Amino acid sequence: MYCALIDFATPAYDEILALRNTVLRKPLNLEFLFTDIRQEWEDLHFGCYSDRDVLLGTCSYVPKDDFSFKMRQVCVHPDCSGLGIGSYMVKGSEQELKSRFHARRIFLHARAESLPFYLRMSYIREGEKFAEVGIPHYFMFKNLSDDKS
Repeated sequence: MYCALIDFATPAYDEILALRNTVLRKPLNLEFLFTDIRQEWEDLHFGCYSDRDVLLGTCSYVPKDDFSFKMRQVCVHPDCSGLGIGSYMVKGSEQELKSRFHARRIFLHARAESLPFYLRMSYIREGEKFAEVGIPHYFMFKNLSDDKS
């Protein structure tokens, strides 16, 4: 298994969009709009792949300042849920952000159902539950300088 940084508007990016659509959008009866996709051209997109180059999961990061990034659009293929792929992908992308982009802080809006996953990944919940795209979320963050992994 390996994680790779994916360029915007490439066939690999299209594959990531298809997975995100299946896992994150369709269950909420949402569709990608051109304006949604167009806004992602500066984001950092990661794909997590099997040794046979099959896409297993994806996550994206929005640069917010020189050292902070917002994690978003995290998902794993439904056939691979519970196999540790999400943990592997988040850890790998965090390390890449630290080494290549000098990231110091990552924050995210975690779906309430994903809260235990992010707590296990050493993210800290801050504030009260809020609604985003019609479902409950929590604001979470992680200071990478505190991360011992």
